[in-house]
Amino acid sequence: MNSILPTWCLEENYDFSTLGKIWVVWKPYVQVKIIAKSLQMITCSVKLPFQASEFAVSFIYDSNCRKERRLLWSELESISCLPQLCGIPWIVMGDFNEIISPSEHSRANHHTSTRGMRDFRDCLQRCLLADLQFSGSTFTWSNSSVSKKLDRILCNDDWISSFPESIAVFGKPGISDHSPCCVFLDQLKPPQKRPFRFFAHLNTHQDFHDLVKAVWSSMPFDGSKQLCVSKKLKEMKPIIRSFNKEKFSDLEKRVQEAFHHLTDCQQRAAHSKWFNLAKAEDRFLHQRSRVQWSVEGDAGTAFFHRAIRARQVQNHIHFLLDSDDRIIDTLEGIKSHAVNYFQQLLGGINTQTTSTPADIASIMQVKCSADTVSSLAAPFTDLEIEKAFLSLPKNKSPGPDGYPAKFFTGNWTAVGRDLIDAVKEFLTTGELLQQWNATLLILVPKKANANRITEFRPIAYCNTIYKVALKLLANMLKDHLPTLISTSQSAFVPGRLLVENVLLATELVDLQKAFDTLDWDFILYTLEALEFPPGFRNLIKKCLTTTRFSVAVNGESCGYFKGTRGLRQGCPLSPYLFVIALEVFTQQLRRRYLDGSIGYHPNTSALQVTHLSFADDLMIFADGTAEFVQCIAETMEDFALWSGLRMNRSKTELYIAGLNSDEAADISCLGFTIGSMPIRYLGLPLMYRKLRLPDYKPLIDKLSSNFNCWSARALSFAGRRQLLSSVIYGSINFWTSAFILLKNCIKKIESLCSQFLWGGTETKKCIAKRLFTTKDSLWATWIKEYKIKDYNFWAIDESKASSSFWRSLLSLRGLANHFLKAKLDNGQQISFWYDKWTPLGPLIMRFGDLGPRELQIEEYASVAQACNDEGWLLRGARSQAAEELQLHLTTIPLPTLSATDDSYVWETGGNELQEFSASKTWNQLRNRAPEQRWTQNIWFTGHIPRHVFTTWVAYQDRLPTRARLVSWGMNISSACCLCNLMDETRDHLFLRCEFSETVWSYVMCRLGYSHRGFHSWNALSEWMRFRDSVVSLPLKRITAQATISCLWTERNKRLHDNISQPPLSIFKKIDRLTRDAILGRRKKTALFQHLMQEWLRFE
Repeated sequence: MNSILPTWCLEENYDFSTLGKIWVVWKPYVQVKIIAKSLQMITCSVKLPFQASEFAVSFIYDSNCRKERRLLWSELESISCLPQLCGIPWIVMGDFNEIISPSEHSRANHHTSTRGMRDFRDCLQRCLLADLQFSGSTFTWSNSSVSKKLDRILCNDDWISSFPESIAVFGKPGISDHSPCCVFLDQLKPPQKRPFRFFAHLNTHQDFHDLVKAVWSSMPFDGSKQLCVSKKLKEMKPIIRSFNKEKFSDLEKRVQEAFHHLTDCQQRAAHSKWFNLAKAEDRFLHQRSRVQWSVEGDAGTAFFHRAIRARQVQNHIHFLLDSDDRIIDTLEGIKSHAVNYFQQLLGGINTQTTSTPADIASIMQVKCSADTVSSLAAPFTDLEIEKAFLSLPKNKSPGPDGYPAKFFTGNWTAVGRDLIDAVKEFLTTGELLQQWNATLLILVPKKANANRITEFRPIAYCNTIYKVALKLLANMLKDHLPTLISTSQSAFVPGRLLVENVLLATELVDLQKAFDTLDWDFILYTLEALEFPPGFRNLIKKCLTTTRFSVAVNGESCGYFKGTRGLRQGCPLSPYLFVIALEVFTQQLRRRYLDGSIGYHPNTSALQVTHLSFADDLMIFADGTAEFVQCIAETMEDFALWSGLRMNRSKTELYIAGLNSDEAADISCLGFTIGSMPIRYLGLPLMYRKLRLPDYKPLIDKLSSNFNCWSARALSFAGRRQLLSSVIYGSINFWTSAFILLKNCIKKIESLCSQFLWGGTETKKCIAKRLFTTKDSLWATWIKEYKIKDYNFWAIDESKASSSFWRSLLSLRGLANHFLKAKLDNGQQISFWYDKWTPLGPLIMRFGDLGPRELQIEEYASVAQACNDEGWLLRGARSQAAEELQLHLTTIPLPTLSATDDSYVWETGGNELQEFSASKTWNQLRNRAPEQRWTQNIWFTGHIPRHVFTTWVAYQDRLPTRARLVSWGMNISSACCLCNLMDETRDHLFLRCEFSETVWSYVMCRLGYSHRGFHSWNALSEWMRFRDSVVSLPLKRITAQATISCLWTERNKRLHDNISQPPLSIFKKIDRLTRDAILGRRKKTALFQHLMQEWLRFE
């Protein structure tokens, strides 16, 4: 190597393979430390000279043998648990010789999920590894006939946090049949000038509304109503920027400073400052994350941070390939390429439609009725315009002007009148200000590894005020669609469901660039043919023909060009105009069926069903002859000449059944791809038979991806519960609207949800078990060598453990000992005293510390060392326990060296499990109880999710108090962490401890009660449940839950962080949380409007 790379350093694995499967080379100025080596992997830590901290890299060269690959999966899991990798970025790269899903195979339709794929997926989930964003070759290996993605670059959460702009690149294969791969940590980018954008947290500042009102009213401009509003908004931008910079610059830093100040002084003014900044931070991050759900009262800053970063990573364009496969990797080049493409697509020379209003009118079956015309011509009222503003989604991104709906709704008293007049001016006169119709195109990748501009979907972001006018027109239009649109269309028509289209199809037709290429004149001709009133048509014409576009590339707006065709994806009006345009095709096709040019499908002729459509996805049913299929294609071409919408032949498939070989050959000559069942249609499986469990894989995979995604791991218990109820069950309900889920599918979903709720990710391994059951585990080997050494795992002193992870593992021994069962064979591995290898349990627990002396067997002896060829070497029985042991030993054979190795199994409920099951273990540990009367004490209107979860677990007496930990067999003190006098039981910790009693006395005094606490948990529960004349029930429950949560937090800080606070400080925190809960809900819930007076009356 020195002759090729002089002075470079080398590490290899010749010790494991004579071929030296892996070489790691680096320049001398790079610091590399080898952590572990094996036949299939080398793991090392790397410190680059320009990086402040180190990261870990694992280089992989996996075997072609599935059995050997499973050894690598075990090694990866072991490596992920090593202390050297705790909290540092970790990347895993190389040839894995396995794919994750059939889609990573070039013959995906003929390739099903295998055990090897599932093993690989499970390994990555347990290691919390995921693919780094990549570009280049999707299939990284090929043998000329088959291609697969065998090479990958994986990373953990810490890598994404440390290198958010890193990217993996897979090049074209050279002399190898594999693609070369490399990682770029970041990209040097010039500073960008960010466009103006209003953030909703500004509305939380007490001075902002007065500022807007004063500035808005002090700017009298001449001109139209629309022009005046636009000028005022423009003048407001620098003022808002200055206010934001003055009050909220470095927002997250200010929140931390305000919190530390609050902790120090505990003053009301300090609390107000922190509360305002914290709320502003939460709103700021929520808006940037674009998450459409959140937990009321549960700060989600960590989750929002991750959601923001994940979205930025997904949407960032590192480079593009042009039509000649040349790489465009400069920011200016990418911007120019994107603008040129979309300018040609949306603003290029448009082919004139060959249709006329008369042509369209001749085939349309229905026209607008007199009532419809009258309704569409009716003027809009001020109240309708105001409601349209107030009903806009609050967290949607703004258009080019940077003003989202929250600015207008939050400052409605100052700007509302002008906005109503401006919108009404357009709707009345039909004149539209050009800048109102400016549109920003946001590029969203259609697939992973998108590297061509055609692989990005342009989503139109319209200005908010213009969007209100569009929404008013759209709402008016959609009310009349059911009478104008035939039943074959179900998209966007009120009262029609998507699942109606999940039926057997003969031909699945996809329209190419459906929204982007629709001819404007054709839309207007269709509206005229349907006899829409002229005033309404003029408004639609203005909305279409005054469009101007800019393209957003990596957060920067570029280009400005006029549109000439197409509908905007993201515009409220576009779906309804598209449905109207597609109705023309419906009528063209209907005529061909009626005159016999196309034959009905045997199962649709009675109802004369020709096709089904959902937006641009069409399913056309026909009798299976080449002549009829050709006629369908001709009808599609006729429609293209009229509308500009052309059939996308690359995505159009033909599904045939009941035809002989000659008929099938005739159809295949027409150039359509012949498809086969099952297929995915509208996100659901379409097939001719009853669904089986593998058919639900898309649903299971989608749920798993939601659970295991990087951002979701930052959620609290309350956040996970909200994700389950808001997002996950939405996906499940979508499937259940079309199918009855199998019992096995339901069990799998419940298992995923349960594991996510309690564990944070879908799948966890029982780490302790690996010390006994996994021979080839590097982690287990490392632990045995450096932690256990010559001792026994069950006997190591926990207080002498050197790391928190090791201490945590040791602390669970008392729990694991009940489930881990040793199966005796040669006796070499099983501990005589500490393992559970007899029905008596671990013998050290039965005989006590004097057991080794009583039986004359050393404490750390194996079972094999307690016998020889002649029998057991135990002293004669001198106790009842010894007699029971010797009686049992007479029933089992002596262990011998010729026997197989000892083994361990996880046993729950008398059943031996080959794999650890968290759910079965949990079911074995927990006690099931009937429904309790105290349910309303926990879940009530306006509860704080984080407090609810703690209170619920406390009600179940499932909090890990010291007394409970001792009862599980843990060797720790049972003394209360708050008083250090009595056993730390639930009732003592929260109610009878001197510290807790003092906190409760403050709370009860504030509420106006003479008694200062509760003698039992039942007494507290009854107090929270019954109404009295002193305090309302909501305030009782809010303060009680806040008190329980704060006491538990204080206990944990003392135990884990060695930080303590006096009772008065805890009460001040309860006071702050109670005020926050009331302030955050008093506008939404009538019950909360008077709670602040109740809480402060005895202050």
